[in-house]
Formats: sequence, structure tokens, C-alpha cells
Amino acid sequence: MLIVSNMILLKFITTFLINIFFSIFVCANTTSQYDLSKVLNEEFVKIIVELGKEDWRDLRLRRLWLSAVEFSHEFESEITDKYPQLNVPEEYLNLNSSLRNRIKKSNPTLKLLEDLWMSSNSSKKVKHNNSLRKKLSVMRTKNIDRVNFLIESYHKDEIEFKFDTIDQLIGLQYNETERSIGQRLKLPVEAYVGSLKSRTQTSYEMLRKLFKEISFKKDDVFYDFGSGYGRVLIYGGILNPDVQFKGIELVSERVNEANRISTELGLKNVTTIESDILKMDYKDGTIFYMFNPFPSIMDKVMGQLREHAKKKPIRIIGVGASFFFMQKLSWLQLEKEIVSDRAIGVFRSIPVQ
Repeated sequence: MLIVSNMILLKFITTFLINIFFSIFVCANTTSQYDLSKVLNEEFVKIIVELGKEDWRDLRLRRLWLSAVEFSHEFESEITDKYPQLNVPEEYLNLNSSLRNRIKKSNPTLKLLEDLWMSSNSSKKVKHNNSLRKKLSVMRTKNIDRVNFLIESYHKDEIEFKFDTIDQLIGLQYNETERSIGQRLKLPVEAYVGSLKSRTQTSYEMLRKLFKEISFKKDDVFYDFGSGYGRVLIYGGILNPDVQFKGIELVSERVNEANRISTELGLKNVTTIESDILKMDYKDGTIFYMFNPFPSIMDKVMGQLREHAKKKPIRIIGVGASFFFMQKLSWLQLEKEIVSDRAIGVFRSIPVQ
């Protein structure tokens, strides 16, 4: 049994190291194959790539930490009462040093992760990254047109960016904002830090495919229900400056972050509103986007949209479970299905006879 456990740990450590070095290699080479210096100041690009890589590494370490702590059941009785949420390095490092040393001796994976965590989250490193973010913010405000140009180039398949790199490009502070939400709501750390955002939110690759398939008119008003950080709105707003993009989001921190970004990028056609969707007036809307925003009240929301569609034709974009829900509604007709890693459908309301 002991041999099997050691083999599992050895495999875990080996896989971890391979992933770290491979990811750094990929991050470095994904951007360097394009001559972005022709588009943006070279230093700007270097900062975006460096911060994106650090954010990815931070998330990776946190996810691995949650897995590694599970191997420390031997000490569960000693720490459960006093440390019920021993999930992240900050809490682990606050343990009594002798207890921490005992845990590390029994679990070499935790020892390795502690060393990596300490090196990547030293006060000097954090201060350096904060300095880079401030510098990047100043450079971004001076290069708004070029930032927009990069998004447009990405949309045309002329260049490629990773998910986190585009977040850095537009200035989205995801980790910091999610952490503040979790602390305000007093949630366990795993509920808000290290979440798989590429799985729970609309990816830029999905947006690239979606916005290639949608045609807009100047009087269109696009709503994103449960808009989060406004990625859909910002991406669409850059590509379609004559169209109004509005988001409805319940979490105030996300609303503030989304509006900060759209303001910083000079997107006057993009705004995010803090509101309960059932109390919101969206009568000016012509296109509505939903990516599984509120399954518990989906019937009520679609009921409101049906009443809205009796007054004027509307289009609704359903992603994931929302797509399958809309397929069952008799007052909607599937206009287009988009091939992506998730089910995406563009529906048009059927005129009332």
C-alpha cells in the first residue's frame, strides 16, 4: 500500500513539473511567433505576456494545492477544528511551524508546492507585478486604438492569443476581483480562487466564432444576461462601435470591473448595469445573449422575453444548457447553429399571428 502511495505521489510531482515547464515554454512561444512590435510598443506586449504567465501559474498552483492537501489526512484531526478551510498556501503557512514540518515530511508534494508558492508570491514579486500592472494601465490608455486593433486582428484570425493574454490586453483584473467577492461573502477559498474560468465563462474563441455569424443593424441593442466581467460586451463593442451593448449583472464587484474596463478603453457603446434580471427594463433590446445565467428562474425570464417579442421581433443567443432549453420553446425558431466547443444557437422570435 505504501509503495502504491509513493508511486502516486511521484507521478503527481512529475506531471506537475512537466506541466509547469511546458506551459512556460508555450506562453513564451505563442506570442513570439508574431511580430507584434509593429502593432504595439514592444514593452507593452512583454508586460502583457509576463503578467498573463504569472496569473496562469498562480491559478495552476492553487488548483494543485487543493489536490495535494487531500493527501494529508494523517493530520486531519489536528487541523480540522482550528483550520476547517486549510485550502491555500497562505493558511497553510500560518500553521505552527512544527506541525507544518511534520506535514511536509509526510507529503513531499506539499513541500514542493510550498517552495514554488513562496518563490512566486514573495513580497518582492508581488510588488513587481503590481508595478507592472500600473505601468500597463498607463500604456493602455495611451494605446486604445492599438488595443482595439489587436482585438480586431484576433477576430480576423490574423493573430492568436491565449484566454488570459486577452484579459491582460483589455486590463481585466479577474483574480483580484474574485478574491474580493469571496472575502466579502465569506466563501471558502475554493469557491472563488482558481476557478476554471475558461469553462464557466464565454471564451474569446467562442466569441470569435459567434460574432462572425451575427449581422447587426445600427439600431440594434445587445443585452447579455448575467454578463459577469463584460467580456462579451467588450469584444462585441470593439468590433461594432455603432451598436449598443448592455450587460445585466447582480454582483457589484463584477459590474464595477466591467465598467472600469469599458471606460478605460473608451467604449461609449458598452455599459454594465447592476440589477436583478426580473426587475430590469430591457424593452429597447433586440438581441439577447444567455450562457446558463440563472437556471432556477429561466422559465420566468423566457416568459418576460416572450411578452417582449409580441411587440417587436427579437433574436436570442443561447449557449450550453440555455441552447437546449430554447429549442423546446414553440415561439422561437432556430435561425443558426454555430459549431464550437459548446452548443450555440441563434434563435429568432416567431411573429404572433
